[in-house]
Amino acid sequence: MRLPVTFGAIALALAALSQPAAAQTYPSQQIRLIVPFAAGGITDLLARMAGEHIKNKSGQTVIVENRPGAGGNTGLDQVVKSAPDGYTIGLSGSTIFGVNPHIYKQMPFDPIKDLVPVATIAEAPQILVVNAKKVPSKTLKEFIAFAKANPDKLSHGSAGTGTPNHLGADQIIRQAGLTIAHVPYRGGGPAVADLIAGNVEMAVVAPGLVIEHVKVGTLTVLSVAAPKRLPFLPDVPTTTEAGLATYDTANWFGIVAPAKTPQAVVDTLNALVTSMTDDNAVLERITKAYMLPMKVTPVEFAAMVKADNPKWEKVVKDAGIKPE
Repeated sequence: MRLPVTFGAIALALAALSQPAAAQTYPSQQIRLIVPFAAGGITDLLARMAGEHIKNKSGQTVIVENRPGAGGNTGLDQVVKSAPDGYTIGLSGSTIFGVNPHIYKQMPFDPIKDLVPVATIAEAPQILVVNAKKVPSKTLKEFIAFAKANPDKLSHGSAGTGTPNHLGADQIIRQAGLTIAHVPYRGGGPAVADLIAGNVEMAVVAPGLVIEHVKVGTLTVLSVAAPKRLPFLPDVPTTTEAGLATYDTANWFGIVAPAKTPQAVVDTLNALVTSMTDDNAVLERITKAYMLPMKVTPVEFAAMVKADNPKWEKVVKDAGIKPE
């Protein structure tokens, strides 16, 4: 007996055929995860945590490769040029999408068009800290008064021109009407080392880089450069509470893939990565690094990326940074 075939059944069959076989069985082989920054930093830490988690969940090995250079552009360019099959992915920070297009005259790729946002992992907030011996201030209000009483005598360090800590500090300085020189370093570590030594007096940095020095009294935290207080620094006010305008220079970190990666692969990767927030051991590691876990869908991630671009463009322009 021959059964009638409905149009609905035909449509479902065609939809199934339209998905590549590889996408339906993903992941079935080793995954390459490119980190566009040097080993030892926050991006590298999160990448290795993600790689370990993906392996535990899928059974497939994840090889983490560090490809630093050009503010992250070098590493993610390798991702862009890879096959869109989910087996070469990258770990990006918000600056590559939001800041880099406005500080580099010639980007090797268009992050919005050439990369697919897959899944966020965590967010690294920023805090304003000062050298306790060089700056007697205990609050942001006191620091502003101290800086105004010592014009052209203070400096702030950053991980480099256009980095979140440079832009975060610049916003505070401009809003408060201060004159503080910017000293860019080749990474957050060297900037913090000079802050501790007293060679620069101020910095806006990720908490993980300085908390231990705050605990022993070498550095003083004055405010949180975020819309709300941090769970691990509940007594530290936000810059808004301290009297300046609301702004957020937190840097999100997430997995990205080449454009045209099949949606089935993107969804599978998103499920694998976001399940990190359901793992108490992973959450503890993220919290111990003084970061905030972050879980969104691919659609929400893409919308966040697009919204970030004009926000950072304004911050870069306000800072007077010219594309190079």
